[in-house]
Order: sequence, then C-alpha cells, then structure tokens
Amino acid sequence: MLEQEQKVVTTGKKKYQVCRKISQSSKIQLCLLTNLIKKGRFWMNQKMKLWIRFLSLFLLAAFGVSLLAVPAQAEVKKLTYRTMVLGSDVVKVQPWEKENQIYEFLFNDQVVMRYRTMSQGLSAQERALTLWERAKSLGGTLKEGTVAVDCLQGSFVVTVADRLFVTVTEDDFKANNSTGEGLAQVWAENLRRAKRSMPDKVIQEKPVRENLTPRTPSETEKQQELEETGTEKTGTEETSSVPHESTVATAQELKMLGLINAERAKAGVKPLVLKPELVKIARIKSQEMIDENYFSHVSPTYGDPFTMLKNFGIKYGYAGENLAGNPTVENAHQSLMASSGHKKNILNPNYTHIGIGIVAGGPYGQMFTQLFISE
Repeated sequence: MLEQEQKVVTTGKKKYQVCRKISQSSKIQLCLLTNLIKKGRFWMNQKMKLWIRFLSLFLLAAFGVSLLAVPAQAEVKKLTYRTMVLGSDVVKVQPWEKENQIYEFLFNDQVVMRYRTMSQGLSAQERALTLWERAKSLGGTLKEGTVAVDCLQGSFVVTVADRLFVTVTEDDFKANNSTGEGLAQVWAENLRRAKRSMPDKVIQEKPVRENLTPRTPSETEKQQELEETGTEKTGTEETSSVPHESTVATAQELKMLGLINAERAKAGVKPLVLKPELVKIARIKSQEMIDENYFSHVSPTYGDPFTMLKNFGIKYGYAGENLAGNPTVENAHQSLMASSGHKKNILNPNYTHIGIGIVAGGPYGQMFTQLFISE
C-alpha cells in the first residue's frame, strides 16, 4: 500500500520529517538512514579536509626533495675525466676548469680543442666519451698518424691516418667566431704541435697526517753505513738507506736548482736546499722511466712518489713530484713554469728541500725528475 503525505514519524525522543512517496514498511528505515547521512556528512567533511592537508604536505615535501636531488645528480653526471698513457704520451679528456659544460682534449698536457654541446645532437660529455673511444682505438697511430682536415657530409672534420677523429659542429665554430674549415685547421695544427711536444707530469703536495716517528736502522743498514761513511747514526737521528757518495749534483742538476731558486726569489719564497738523498731517488726514477719505457708518477717497481720516499727512509711533512722530458735544462724549466701545476710545486712555500735527477736517454733526449719535500 502506498501513500503520499507529509507526516512526522517519532522514534524514541527524535523526530524525522519525511515527505516522499514510500511504502509503509520501509518508512522507518529510510528516516533512520537520512538522519545518519546528515550526521555523517559533517564527520566525512572534516576527515577529508585532514586527508587533503596531509596529501598536500606530502607532495610539497617530495617536490622539495626532488629540487635538491636533481641538480646534484646532474652535477655528477656532467663531469667526466679520462687519462690514457700511449707509450711516452699522455692523452686526457676533461671538463674545462672555467666552464664545466665545455670539454677539452689534451695531448701531452697541451689543449688541442674545446668542444660544446650540439644544439641538436650529442652533449659535450657524450662527445668527450666518443672522442675518448676514438683515441683508444687509434692507439699509437694517434701519435704517428698524419693529421689532416677533410669535409664529410657537409661538415669539416679532423682525421688521423685517414680515420675520423673529431667533427667541427656549427656550435663550435660560431662560439669561436670562426668557420667550420677555419676551426678544423686550428684543431689539426694544435694536435700536430702537441704531438711534437714533450709530456709533462705533476703531482701536487701531499700532507702527511700520521706521526712520523724516527725509524731505527737495522743491523744490516748500520753495517752498510759504517762501510760507506765510516760513521754510525744513532736510532734517534733521521736515517736513510740511500748512500751519499753517488748523490753529488751534476752541473746540469745544479743549473736547474739555480733556475728554480731564481723563480722562488722573484716570488719572495725561500730557496730550496738540495738534499743528496732526494737526488739519488730522483735519478733512480728518471733512469727507470727510460729503461722501462714509461712516463708516470707511479713506478712499476717503487709505487707512487710518496711510497717511494718512505721506502727509501725519507721523512717529510709535504711532498710533491714534477716530471719532464726535454733535450735541455732551460727548455725543461720553461715548460714546467708554463704549466700551472708544475709552477705551483716549484714556488710552493711549504717545501724546504729538493732532489733533482737528470738522466740522458729516452725519446726526449733527457728525463727530469724533481722531488720536493718539507722538513
């Protein structure tokens, strides 16, 4: 039975007003449901507001973290460094120190070219890795092969032994206010000049933080000292297993020392004192590089310079090493002073003593090793 009416239904102490076409049997149920909806609506609204606020805060925090994280990841990604030794030559690919978005290719520490991200193509980092792989595939041909400029598919390129080495892009030559052919010729000439140059190497100062306690000489070393010098050193003195007799500086080594101290005088820095033990070690390093046909701070026999110094009983606070190959002392010195890293070692006020080892031989006529320490 159906009825249409406006009627007040009372349940307990509460009243519900209903105006609808309903069946008699479901009237009370609908009234109760209506009341629950009205009362629950306020509660749901409050809860939804809380959830919306919570979600907004969460999204805002996540966005903030992403802003902090993304630049850091990009910074790590854009910096690529590669170094390769090809016989006596050193090849490097690295970001330009003045602008990390530009990469440079170095041959024997001389900048051959700098290249940029292509507006429609590879990034500078990707180009750097491509150039690196080409240098690796060329190997010794990079040194011996003929460098030329060619035009390939409308773009000027630099080739080595008729193999593609690098392409000059529009972004490259416009940034240099040049033309494709003009910049390619510059890069090719830079590579030719670098191939004729000597490689230079430098290790910056390395502070020693551990306590350097005097080393007590072994019985064998004491016997050697007695045989070689006629004197015996006590265990409280700084000792060295390097004999003094063969460490008298040659005229060439003294000449280089004079050039170094002249530069230090100009810079207002105290002169370096020639240490015979360091001279002996420096000569050993130069001779080994010639004999073993390598050019590196890391010796296959003695390790890095710091390990080598310690193994020879040399104690120091700071230490550094310069390496060069050149026919003359003057040219070697000029080349070292022209390099910011080598110059920093030469003029470093922390250093007090030096050892210079010059040995004739090798592909550059003479090999030079400079060892710096502070005492």
